[in-house]
This record gives sequence, structure tokens and C-alpha cells, in this order.
Amino acid sequence: YKYQKQSLDRLGWLYHNMGNQQLAIDYFEKALDLVRKKGSKRDEIDIKNSLANTFVALGRYAEAQKIYFETSQYFKQQNNLGNYAYNLSVGANLYRRLNQNEKAEKPLLEVYQIQKDLKDDWSLLTTARYLG
Repeated sequence: YKYQKQSLDRLGWLYHNMGNQQLAIDYFEKALDLVRKKGSKRDEIDIKNSLANTFVALGRYAEAQKIYFETSQYFKQQNNLGNYAYNLSVGANLYRRLNQNEKAEKPLLEVYQIQKDLKDDWSLLTTARYLG
């Protein structure tokens, strides 16, 4: 299982980096099917985030955003606040690409507070910049 998942994931990233996003999606979806049958929830989250990155590359922002918000909840449940804040931030920043800037404020304020609590100064500065 492990090597098959790695191979599918690596092929997905290879095609993503080569600019063949549809082929990347095909491999990420194959990897997702595999991890849903044999893998862990964390493996599933990682593959979903890879898929979301590919959707962003294609301009399919709403689909990517849905995944980022979904995967952020997994990290929140695991009390992994760094990854929760990261995924929430990426999803919130996609509101700008969807011309829905006003919707970004609430999640970005939450991200800002988490980063402040974690003393993550670099990310805090980035989030503050997005908040204006």
C-alpha cells in the first residue's frame, strides 16, 4: 500500500509540476481512492490538499477552497493548530480570487489569533498583510 500510494502521489506531483493538471488530478484521485480503502485519515487529508493545489492551478478556486476548509477541520479536531491555521488561511485567501473579499475577514482573524497564540511571527505578518 505505502509504495503504491507514494507512486501515485509522486506521479500526481510530477504532472502538476509539468503543467499537465488533468493528468495530475487523475493520479491524485487514484491515490485518494487507494487511501480511502487502505490508508489513514491523515493520508487522505494529504492527498486532498494535493488535489486542491491542482485545482488552484486550474483556476477552480471554489473546489480548492472547499477542500482546504474541509481539511482544516481535520487538523482542528487533531488539535494541530499550525496546520489548521495554514489550511484555513489558504482557503480564506481564495475568497480574493473569487472576488468575495468580505468573506475572508472572519477566517483570517481566526488565523491571526492562532498564529499570535503560537508565536508564529512570520505567518502572523503575512496574515496581517492580508487583513490590511
